[in-house]
Amino acid sequence: MRKLLLSIIVIHPVLALDFNPVFKEVSSGDAILPEKNLQSDSTVLKVKKFEMMKAEITQSQWLKFMPNNSAYFSRKKYCPDSFRYKGINRLCPDLPMENVNFHQIEEFIDKLNKSSKKYYYSLPSIAEYHLAYWGAVRSKNYERELKIKMEKFHRDLSQLVHQRRTRAVNSDIKSNSKFSYLIGNVWEWSRDKLVYERPMYKSPYMRDSVLKIKNKKAPVNAAFFGGHFGSEYMVKESIVESDRLAWASNMLGFRLIRRRR
Repeated sequence: MRKLLLSIIVIHPVLALDFNPVFKEVSSGDAILPEKNLQSDSTVLKVKKFEMMKAEITQSQWLKFMPNNSAYFSRKKYCPDSFRYKGINRLCPDLPMENVNFHQIEEFIDKLNKSSKKYYYSLPSIAEYHLAYWGAVRSKNYERELKIKMEKFHRDLSQLVHQRRTRAVNSDIKSNSKFSYLIGNVWEWSRDKLVYERPMYKSPYMRDSVLKIKNKKAPVNAAFFGGHFGSEYMVKESIVESDRLAWASNMLGFRLIRRRR
């Protein structure tokens, strides 16, 4: 029996998982935020200092708090050198956790916050993504500044759109010097929600966190950032709407931010 237990430990070293992501500080500053989409007027929001994960939540980090691995890219053919099992769950430990919906992520964050006395964790807002990726507003003509940054965003993203699988978060490809894959891996959930006014599917407006819905039958969707999966339409948007908050896809993962309590 002892030999069997030892063999299990050797074969499945991922049985003991640690939640130890790397966070990088983002200084406070003004962030440019499109009101509706990349083609519309924009505004500037003040964002307080925060820390953001260097890369997306991985499958192994997800299983630290959650019972099941629903990631699509969890089979051995996607990570032949690092493929592991945790109980009945197969996983590629260094690949991003994807194929999880907004509500599952909320459950994950709730468990993480209950385990931490030092930090409060959450999904980033789109403004926080923009500040982390593009940096603070540097000119009074911020609409011109946004246009220049968006054009570079589109060029960078268009080079990645035909790559149809995720990458390990510890590989060499990075979207900028501080953060890995703010573009170039999965699209990422934000905590911003889009609410549609009457008539249905009229131009949405976006606010942070929970909203008062004018039309109770209107869908509440979420905003995404970055990524490389998807159609040319998705490449043209840095804010992409989900079907619903319960929607999940192998092209959609997440990373977290944190602030001291």
